[in-house]
Amino acid sequence: PTLQRQLSMMREQVLGLKEKTVTALMDIEASALMQMQARGWKPDYIAIRQQRDLAKPTQANLDSGQPLVIVTAAKLGKTRLIDNLEI
Repeated sequence: PTLQRQLSMMREQVLGLKEKTVTALMDIEASALMQMQARGWKPDYIAIRQQRDLAKPTQANLDSGQPLVIVTAAKLGKTRLIDNLEI
């Protein structure tokens, strides 16, 4: 539940942005990474990417409204979980 809750919080943060910028998305990613680590998780990655090709979104992609997805892989103990959530 913690991993899905983190992805949902990130989704709400992205949707709540008045203006989507690459910098704002990077800030959301960094904050999520720190929150997961503080809860004992060892994230391999937690990133906001373009849905179509999983590339980092550019400002032009954001301005044109390209769909995004949050992707993550993280370990909790010996278990590695992988999840994603469309934005």
